[in-house]
Amino acid sequence: MSKKTSRRNFVKVAATGLATPVILPSVGSALATAYPVNSKVRHVAFGCKGMGGHDLMQIAKHKEVEIVGLCDIDDSHIAEAKSKYSSVKFTYNDFRKLIDKENKNFDSCHVTTPDHMHAPIAMTAVKAGKNCYCQKPLTHEIDEARKLRKAANEAGVVTQMGTQIHSHSNYRTAVHWVKSGAIGLVKEIHIWADRAWSNNGRPKNPQKPPAHIHWDLWLGVAPERPFGLRTYHPKNWWSWMDFGTGNLGDMGCHLFDPVVTATALGTPSSVVAKCEAPKNETWPNAGKVFYEFPGTAYTAGKVKLTWHDGGYRKGHHPPHELALPKGQKLPSQGSILVGTKGTLLIPHMSAPPRLLPDEQYANHKFEKLESLNHWFTFIDAQRGLTRTTAHWDYAAPMTETVLLGNLAKRFPGQKLRWNSEKMKVTNFKEANAFVGREYRKGWEIDGLT
Repeated sequence: MSKKTSRRNFVKVAATGLATPVILPSVGSALATAYPVNSKVRHVAFGCKGMGGHDLMQIAKHKEVEIVGLCDIDDSHIAEAKSKYSSVKFTYNDFRKLIDKENKNFDSCHVTTPDHMHAPIAMTAVKAGKNCYCQKPLTHEIDEARKLRKAANEAGVVTQMGTQIHSHSNYRTAVHWVKSGAIGLVKEIHIWADRAWSNNGRPKNPQKPPAHIHWDLWLGVAPERPFGLRTYHPKNWWSWMDFGTGNLGDMGCHLFDPVVTATALGTPSSVVAKCEAPKNETWPNAGKVFYEFPGTAYTAGKVKLTWHDGGYRKGHHPPHELALPKGQKLPSQGSILVGTKGTLLIPHMSAPPRLLPDEQYANHKFEKLESLNHWFTFIDAQRGLTRTTAHWDYAAPMTETVLLGNLAKRFPGQKLRWNSEKMKVTNFKEANAFVGREYRKGWEIDGLT
C-alpha cells in the first residue's frame, strides 16, 4: 500500500466517498493513519488454522484486502491456507524472518496463535510499523499488555483485539442500555463461563515432531517442553500455564467485555481466588475469583465482581434467583449486572440481553444497536474511514484485569492488593514474580525483554 503521508498524519473523509485521504482526530492506536482510501491493504496471517484460519477468512472477505503472506509453525496449515488464497506471495514458519525480510511488502497482520506468542509476534509487528489485529487475551502476561499498548501508541498503528462479539448487536445493545441508565447505577456484577479445561500431563513417551511441525518455533518464548502428539499442538494448549491462560483467559476477555465497556471499569484494586492450587503445570479447572474495583460514573460506589468457571452443569455459576424468576435457568455463559433500578442479564450469544424483572420493563422500549463487522472495522480504520473500538488502549487494561484473576489463582485464598500505577501487588510480594515471565534463551524480543 503506497503511503502519501506519514503514519502520524491523518486524513479527512470526503463527503463524496472518493479516493480522497481522510483526517480523523488522533486518539493513539484507536484511529487510522493516512492511507489512500482506494488502496489495497496488504495483509499477513500469523496463524493460518483454527481461529487463525477463521480470522484470515473474515479479513479476506473485505474487497480492499490482499492476502500477501502466511506464517505458521505447521507446514500443513500453510499449505491448506495457500490453496485458498491465490494472492499469497510469501510464506514463512518464523515470524521474525517474515517481518525482517518482507517489511516493505505488507501493511497489516493478524496474530492468532497460542496465547504465549501473542505479545512476541504483535510487538515485533508494531515495532516494524504494522497495523495489528491480535486475538484475545491480548497477552499471556500482565506486563506484556502494558508494554504492547505503549509500543502501539508510539508506532501510531491501528490495533484491534479479536473479541469479535464486542461488535455484535447483543453486546453493543447491552452496553448502550447500561450507559443510558436503564438499570440505574451498577452495584454488583457476576460473570460465568462453562469451561473446565484440564490435561493429562506431559507426554509419557516424548516423540520426535513430524517434519511438518517446527516445534522450536511453536515453543517460542516459553520453556522447552517435549513434543507429544495432541499434548499441546494442535488445540490442547489452553489449560497449560506455559502456553495458555485457562478458562479465565480464554473466555474472560469475551465475557468481561460488555461489562467493562458499559461501566468503564479500570483495573481492580484487589483480587482473590477460591479454587484448588495449580498442579500438573495446569490452571485450575474450576473456581471463583472475587474482584474489587474503584467506582465509576456508572456504578454505585465501589464494585464487587465475581467470576465463576468450571462448568455450568456442575453448578459453577451465580444463583439463578439473582436475576431470574423461580423455575428459570441462567444461560451456560454470561453476565449479570445488578443495578439500583433493575438487573441486566447478558447471555453469551445464546440470546439477546434481558432487563429484569420482566414486569418492570414490560412497557419500556429501549433502543437496540446494530452489529458491526469487527474485522472490517480493523481494515477500514487503516483506510481512514472509521476507528476501532477494541483497540489496545481499551484491550490492554481489560486483559490485565483478566490476567490478574489468573495471578490470584496461583495463590488461592490470598487476597492480592493491586497497585495499577506501579504494576505491583503491595501486600504479597511472592505474586510479583508472576507479573511477567523470563523468555527462553535466544528468544529475546525488543520491547518485551
